Amino acid sequence: MHVDASVVIGQCLSQRWRLEFSTGAGCLRRITARGLDRKAAAVNLRTQDWRSTLLVQFPTAPCDSGVPPRYLAGVAYERGQHTQAMTYQESALQIYRQHGDRRCEGMALCNLGGFLLERGRYTEANAQLERALPIYRDIGDREGEGAALIDLGIVSLGQGLYERSQGHLRRSLHISHETGDRRGEVEAQVYLSLLHHQQAEDETARDIAQTALAMAREVGDRRNQSHALTHLGHALAGLG
Repeated sequence: MHVDASVVIGQCLSQRWRLEFSTGAGCLRRITARGLDRKAAAVNLRTQDWRSTLLVQFPTAPCDSGVPPRYLAGVAYERGQHTQAMTYQESALQIYRQHGDRRCEGMALCNLGGFLLERGRYTEANAQLERALPIYRDIGDREGEGAALIDLGIVSLGQGLYERSQGHLRRSLHISHETGDRRGEVEAQVYLSLLHHQQAEDETARDIAQTALAMAREVGDRRNQSHALTHLGHALAGLG
């Protein structure tokens, strides 16, 4: 018996965003670590005034000018304000484009794609991710390219386009292996395991999940340890 891939994908991505943004407080702690006024930030942490801290206190240099809406997007998303999160992320994207910051433009497009992907809006997510991919390739950001390929693989998996999904995920896995990005390898393998399970290839799914699990433990990636264990369970159930 196979799981509903769209449900599993939603659960995995929801945990990814919670880990990335944690809470509003966690988001601000990462920002204050970059040299902002910690005392003033602490006051706003207590009052839950995330927006004031981010907009008023963050440096306004061009290279950082897109960061406040980017972090606002994370806070809004964590608080369930998904439409507002999209608006903030789109604002960040425009700022990055105005300043010619290609790396951050690609990142913003991937974030938009990720937001849409988690909500099951696969066609829209694919469009954003397809825009990000050539940017990463143009600037030689192989880690970004690998991450975009993973999300494109997830999109295709959710759409039932298994051959396309495998192509994206295998390319990402190859890039991660070449660059020594162990966490990227784990992430690609986690979704490859789910992909093979969906195709009733449970022995392959089991083997990939076991590899992902061992690697996730080595690098301390607890989120993907959980996902690998889940997908290992699906594969073993499929094998009877």
